[in-house]
Order: sequence, then C-alpha cells, then structure tokens
Amino acid sequence: MRNPMPYPSKLAGALAASLTLAATLLAGCDGASSTAAGAGETLAARAWSETLDVDGEIKAAASTPLAVPGSGWSSRVLVEMVPDGSNVTKGQVVARFDAPQARAELSQADVELLRKTLAEEANRRNAAVERGVLTGDRAKVEDDLGLSRRYANVDLSIFARNTILDALADV
Repeated sequence: MRNPMPYPSKLAGALAASLTLAATLLAGCDGASSTAAGAGETLAARAWSETLDVDGEIKAAASTPLAVPGSGWSSRVLVEMVPDGSNVTKGQVVARFDAPQARAELSQADVELLRKTLAEEANRRNAAVERGVLTGDRAKVEDDLGLSRRYANVDLSIFARNTILDALADV
C-alpha cells in the first residue's frame, strides 16, 4: 500500500516555518509603536541620480555609408575627416577628399582649351587681315576696270600725236 504522505518530515518542517513567519508578522501589527521617541527618520522626495561606470563599445543603431562623388577617380586622398565617435549634425561635412590626378587633368584640359581659343582668335584675326587685303585688291581691280572702260572708246590717233611731241622733247 502506498503512503499518502511520501515525505512527512519535510512537510512538517515547511508547515512549522510558515506558522512562525505568520506569527511574527501578526505580532508586528498590534498597533503599539516599538521605536523609541525621537529615533525616527524623515524622508523627503528628491531627484534620482544614478551613475554607472562600465566598459564597452557603443555602436550606431543604423550605419550611413559615405557617398564619394566621381566613380571614375583614379586615386582619392583623404584630406580631412571628423574623428570617430564625434557628434555630427545633418548636413555637416564629415570627410573631405582630394584627387590630385583629376585636378592635374583638369588643369591640362583648361590649358588645352585656352590654347585652342587663342589659335581660333589668331585665325580670326588673320582672316580679317586677308579680308582687308582682298578688299584692297578688289578696289584696285575695280579702279583699273573703270579706267579701262573710260578709255575703251578713245580715238587712238591722239596717242600718235603724243609720240611726235615726245620725239620733239628728246631733241
């Protein structure tokens, strides 16, 4: 037959401890003050301040990748960067890069553009000079043509008389 109470000694010990605790608690509720007069402490509300010194590493909740402009840059040099762990604000520059090779290529392109602009201006001025020369030549040809037209219907016999006068002047 089975024993209805498998561990009677443990159960009795637990029951005795519970009764002792209940009696102690009820004894404190009798209403009589057990503290001596003037031995009390006054409590007042104040701000809670707690300092906790710990070692560890703080990581951002979300990382933000840096977008460096210019995918075709052959070499980028970091010139300036905000130190790790610094507070930053929206719109603040956190890193500044330089591309010396790209700047050199840009300078060379500027020089080439200036050279071609100067060559174009020289060609334009030469064309203006050539245009002036051609205008002068045209004016001379037009004058010669005008003279030729004027004397086209002249009687050639007057030239023979001039030949006689020239012969007399030589004597």
